[in-house]
Amino acid sequence: MNTYKKTFCLAAVVLVLGMAGNASALVWWWPGTSDWATASNWSTSAVPTSADDLRIDEGNTPYAVIDANTTAYAKGFYLGGSPTDNLTIYGSLTTYSANVAIAHDTGGTSTLYVKSGASVTIGKWLMHVADKGTGTLDMEGGTWTASTIRVGSNSGSVGHIQLDGGTLNASTLELGVNGTGTMDIEAGTLILDGNDIPTINSEVSSGDLTAYGGSGTINVDYNVTNAGKTTVTASAGGSPPDQVTGASPSDGAISQAITVDISWSAATGADDYDAYFGTDATPDAGELKGNQAGLSYEPGTLSNATTYYWRIDSNNSNGTTTGNVWSFTTVVVSPPDQVTGASPSDGATNQAITVDISWSAATGADNYDVYFGESSPGTSQGNQAGLTFDPGTLTNDTTYLLAY
Repeated sequence: MNTYKKTFCLAAVVLVLGMAGNASALVWWWPGTSDWATASNWSTSAVPTSADDLRIDEGNTPYAVIDANTTAYAKGFYLGGSPTDNLTIYGSLTTYSANVAIAHDTGGTSTLYVKSGASVTIGKWLMHVADKGTGTLDMEGGTWTASTIRVGSNSGSVGHIQLDGGTLNASTLELGVNGTGTMDIEAGTLILDGNDIPTINSEVSSGDLTAYGGSGTINVDYNVTNAGKTTVTASAGGSPPDQVTGASPSDGAISQAITVDISWSAATGADDYDAYFGTDATPDAGELKGNQAGLSYEPGTLSNATTYYWRIDSNNSNGTTTGNVWSFTTVVVSPPDQVTGASPSDGATNQAITVDISWSAATGADNYDVYFGESSPGTSQGNQAGLTFDPGTLTNDTTYLLAY
């Protein structure tokens, strides 16, 4: 009788041990650094594999990071016990047959960050964003592929998905199952299986699904952007700025100084302006002089008797408003009057061989080209601003010609 009991107990122990050997391993995050791929950061002193069910839920810091060079695996994982646990993914993560939950404990607060270039595939059919606590899936880029995503799964949970970039693929998205669940889309894209337009429209109406924090517009289509799927994107709210007005010089102005500056009135809603200026009647990228916040532009010294064209585009975060093309023409400069007051006078004789020549200022003249010699029109003596010229010692009994 006793022998039978001992044998039975031994068999029972063998049976229990055999069952335990078939169970997946529970592995906890016990970090010395933030690197997921460092074996000593895990309770098993080994980097997790697809057989490991992970628990990143004890508030241990530094928080885990999957860097861009890491390909990570797990059977599943719980993120977020109490008080706070976060995970940041730059590389790739694939989970298999166990649950994935963000903020799985009551009172816990957790955020899972997905960065540009990251790739996440969730193998289990159900993923929780805020299982029991407060959880956020924050996507700045990359791709996330899952089956059913529940946001705010249980009573008292508060879940949120912030889709600032990247692509979130799911069979089904459920917001606020038994708790509070919200989602906001900016530059990211949500893709769901089948026709989920009625569900999306309902979530938008309830305020649980927003664009750009509530200031934008949700765009949704079925079987258009992606065959057999519902595609959800967002457009920023607000409007582009008004068109610029108040051109100075006014459009078509003539006789403008060659040192004129251009200016304009502030456009309502504009943050800054793109200034285009040149002699091309259709200003484009070749005439772009830069972007500025100010309301004037100095083109430098211009050419006389030339028509210039300019355009000012106004910008803000919602777009660019192209301005009108304006023009003005610079002043036409008339040539100066002819020089008079020659000394010696024309045809004078018996002049000293050391005589200087002079003339009266000509109206409108800035300077003078002097020609002097024994034959017409004389040899160029250069340009000068003064009204006299010293030819040096001349030759007796010689006729000289002067022009200026």
